Amino acid sequence: MLSLELPINSEKKENEKTNLNINLKKLNMKRLRNARNKKGLLSGRSTGSTNSKRKDGKIKSVVNKCNEVYKNKIYVSDYIYVLDNLNIEKNKITHIINAAGYECKNIFEDIYQYKTYYLNDDIYDDIYFVLLDSFYFIKTILKQNDDNKILIHCNKGISRSIIIIIFFLMNELNIDYFNAFKMVKKKRKLANPNMNLITQLLNMFNQKKEIITFVQYQINKLDKDKEENKENYEIYYNFNIFRIDAINGHITSTYIKRITNKTNTNTIIILDKRFNYIFTINFKEYFLLLFQEAFEEKYISLYNHFVFISNNFFNPICENTNKSIIRKNILEFLQNYIINVKVFDTVSELDQHYLSLQNFLKT
Repeated sequence: MLSLELPINSEKKENEKTNLNINLKKLNMKRLRNARNKKGLLSGRSTGSTNSKRKDGKIKSVVNKCNEVYKNKIYVSDYIYVLDNLNIEKNKITHIINAAGYECKNIFEDIYQYKTYYLNDDIYDDIYFVLLDSFYFIKTILKQNDDNKILIHCNKGISRSIIIIIFFLMNELNIDYFNAFKMVKKKRKLANPNMNLITQLLNMFNQKKEIITFVQYQINKLDKDKEENKENYEIYYNFNIFRIDAINGHITSTYIKRITNKTNTNTIIILDKRFNYIFTINFKEYFLLLFQEAFEEKYISLYNHFVFISNNFFNPICENTNKSIIRKNILEFLQNYIINVKVFDTVSELDQHYLSLQNFLKT
């Protein structure tokens, strides 16, 4: 959990009281503003309007630029910058990651290889799959050829593109969020991911840490603990469920829920039978839950890719990954692990997601 502590001045002088009985109706604000502006001009201080113009100009001068952030291999910019091919050529870019596919169109697809993610810079967007997939993509491209260079952009180069870079740096350099953020901020002054994206990123790393710590502990002391404390012995578990979706013609996965030893047993997970799902146990065992078997090959393709990019992050040296496909008695299968699972034929809130998925599957 991210904790921010602000200094609070608790010292109060009880003998000093301020009377704020002001009648706002009688206060001539226009006259007050005129007097303030006049005073500012006489003292040589600029007015608020001038300050605003200077601030806007300063932001514009920073936004429309490209910044190198990692070993002359990874760059970040806004969308305006990548609209000019001369800008891209100047830095000898070979690949482009577009983190804002909804509002930023890829206009040089005949020249560069694009990787596009459809993120909204808001408090609702799920970035789980994007972080796993982009990390794998960046590592792969940089290893393919020493001359490869990746430009990552969103609309302004402030939030969505930055979180992808930070996730890569944390993994590649084995550093924490704050050090990775400092590295990027030093190169890109406007870097400022929104709190939703930061929270999801930190949760993923916390989850990884828990899995590595507890699973390794179980492996080392499993037999001993069982013998010494049979009644109270509790196996750590970390279950995750993802729904297979499609966004703008691209198949993806949406994070649904995480269940651990500490999860409230009254938590209810609702599943829509029109979709298929991926169920994981400690990111070492993976199950494709096939409610719908039509277009099975496309689902299996996404499933295999999901397992691969998940292992790349959670278990990079894992040799014992298990994969299975569950086609029957899915509810009973899940109830072996999760107490409260409810499956419905349709969930109206997911109608638009279902239409998007069907449009993809039928292409």
